[in-house]
Amino acid sequence: MKTTERIKRINADLNAHYTSNKNCWWVSNCGMREMIELHKGDINNRLKAVQIAKYIFSKEKSVNIIHYSGGCMIYTRESVKGYSQKKRLA
Repeated sequence: MKTTERIKRINADLNAHYTSNKNCWWVSNCGMREMIELHKGDINNRLKAVQIAKYIFSKEKSVNIIHYSGGCMIYTRESVKGYSQKKRLA
């Protein structure tokens, strides 16, 4: 699918916020306006898909569903609400 300004903005924001990202995680368009696809390029990057999804939801109000293609997961605003770093480390 064609890269839009929204996708460029989200990818640039991920690289700016997560300095270790360096284009490891990126998003692309899906067939639905409210949904995007999340991709991971470097398997050694320690960021988790749910962390990235939660950050995208906090910044981009037009996204309501994130499909993580590498893990066959679907994230929604509701599904990431309870996630925190403490729960992940516990």
